[in-house]
Amino acid sequence: MNKETFITENAYGEDKSSLNYWKNHRNKLDDLYPSERYFLYPTLKSAKSVLDVGCAAGGSFDFCREAKSNIDYTGIDISKKLINIANEFHPKGMFFVYDGHEITFKENKFDLVFSIGVLHHLHHWRGMIEQMVKCSSSFTIFDIRLTNKKTLDNAKKYYQYVTFDDKQKSKTAISYLVFNIDDFKNFMKQCFGSGGYRVESYGYYAKPTDLANIPYDKVFMCCIKVEKNSKSPGIFIDIVD
Repeated sequence: MNKETFITENAYGEDKSSLNYWKNHRNKLDDLYPSERYFLYPTLKSAKSVLDVGCAAGGSFDFCREAKSNIDYTGIDISKKLINIANEFHPKGMFFVYDGHEITFKENKFDLVFSIGVLHHLHHWRGMIEQMVKCSSSFTIFDIRLTNKKTLDNAKKYYQYVTFDDKQKSKTAISYLVFNIDDFKNFMKQCFGSGGYRVESYGYYAKPTDLANIPYDKVFMCCIKVEKNSKSPGIFIDIVD
């Protein structure tokens, strides 16, 4: 790691180009990657309430209302700067700063809890998944990065620079984690292998961002949906070439 590189969980809330980017991007369903839209769009259409974990500047409020005009939206983020922007640009949404580790809402409060573009940056991803599922009454959706190779979870070696300015090289970075599929499946089976949960995956191989410092030239961009009280429970996670 370059000695000048500053790795922080709040990287997206520290870089100036990032703050400007989130004001006007990722606010329409068409802005989402196919892997993100696959589960999220149809689930939003049937949900009455939603919690977005890692909402940035609140653009997801717009695409949630695009899917369902009267959905009750709440967003939380670690960055006070991004939450301030969210409140300014989306006054009809509910936005709160949280510490990035503890989701304090009560159990089963939201029909849907989702988090996109977040968990592969967090070393405490396991606890976050468990908390998100606990807060959901029906569905939890999140994206991760998978591989058939070894798990990459050393932040000093594997990280992503955060910048949205092609003319300026960033020194701010965030962890970039890639999980071995068997390790990930074992965790999900341990947590959700019984009790009526259905866990599904959808994704595809793609090249990581050029800003990522990892040794893999492709990773499996994967979205996971966890359903509570399913009529057909089970763990259905796989990498498809």
